[in-house]
Amino acid sequence: MKRVWIFCLLALMALTACGRREAAPQDAPAVTLRVVTSFGGEDGNRKNYEAAVAAYEAETGYMVEDVSAVSNEEWKARVLADFETGSEPDVLFFFANADAEPFIRADRVVPVEEIRRDYPDYAGNMAGSMLPPASNELHYAVPVLGYWEYLYVNKAVLADCGVALPGPDYRWEQFLEDCEAIREKGYTPIACSLAEVSHYWFEFAVLNNGSPATHLIPPVLDDGGAAGGG
Repeated sequence: MKRVWIFCLLALMALTACGRREAAPQDAPAVTLRVVTSFGGEDGNRKNYEAAVAAYEAETGYMVEDVSAVSNEEWKARVLADFETGSEPDVLFFFANADAEPFIRADRVVPVEEIRRDYPDYAGNMAGSMLPPASNELHYAVPVLGYWEYLYVNKAVLADCGVALPGPDYRWEQFLEDCEAIREKGYTPIACSLAEVSHYWFEFAVLNNGSPATHLIPPVLDDGGAAGGG
C-alpha cells in the first residue's frame, strides 16, 4: 500500500521534503511525483509554487505532475475520493484537521516523526508547537504559510437601519436584535452562501462570543432562546 510522503496544513511547501534528496544519478530511472495542492486558479502563491517546482526538478532530475486545483469543498472531496480508490498523490498539500482523519486512520500518510528517521533535519526550523498534532498525537503537516480572512460589514446598511457597528463586546442578544432591525428595513441581515465554506462565518460568530478555550463548546439556549454557558 502506497503511503503519501506527507500531507500539509493550509498551503504548505511539502516539496521541501522531497527536495532534501540528493540529485538523481545520470543512470537512475525516471521518477515522476504526482503532487496535489490548493495553488490553483489565481491563487496568490501560484507563482511561488511553480518556482519551487521548477527548482526541485532542476536540482533532482525528477519530474512533478502537478494536478493542483482551487481549494474548495469539491476539491477536498476529490482528494478524499482519491485516497479511497487507491489513486492518492505522492505529495499532498491539504488541511491538518478533521478533513484528514479518514486517511490518517487508514495509515495512508507518513508522519513527520518517521520522515525524520531518514532526514533528521526535516522541518528542523519549526518549533514543536508549530506542528499540528492529529488525533493519534503524531504530526503529519508542516506549515509554511498563514493567511487572514475577513468578515465584511456594510456600514451604509447599518446606518440606514440605525444599527451601531459591532465592537469587541458585542453579544449574541444584540446580534439577534440587530438582525431583526435590518430585516424590518427590507435588507438581508446575513449575506452568506450556505453552499460552500460557510463555516468561517459561524466560527467568527462563535469566537466573537467566547474564546479559543470555549470554541468547541456549543452554547446552551434558555427557554427564551438566549445563549448561555456550554
